[in-house]
Amino acid sequence: MKFLFVYENKLFMSFLKKLIDNNKDECIELSDSSNIYLIYRNHRPDWVLIDLQLKNNNGFKVAEILKSEFPEAKIALLSDFGDERLKVKSDEIGAVFIPKEQIINFYEIIKSDQNIVME
Repeated sequence: MKFLFVYENKLFMSFLKKLIDNNKDECIELSDSSNIYLIYRNHRPDWVLIDLQLKNNNGFKVAEILKSEFPEAKIALLSDFGDERLKVKSDEIGAVFIPKEQIINFYEIIKSDQNIVME
């Protein structure tokens, strides 16, 4: 699989990249969302992973625009918080919501192509 992810936390990005590399998948990294639409168009990743808390943008907004231009895009939104409202908003956009404490289950979550159940 090919992944595109936008995340500003370098430590977390390093962890996620290692997880993806360990599964022999390809990873395209962006430190901000400014080129995400061009990169998506040129590389057509299987999944786009977007942090909800971007310094110069909002992950929901980026996901909404990406989905409007590329309805087939599979998007996972990552958050520090496991808030039910974030899950609901992700559902409305057509994205999978993954709280960062569940990232170790990343592959299981995206393979099921469903949001995780909030406790």
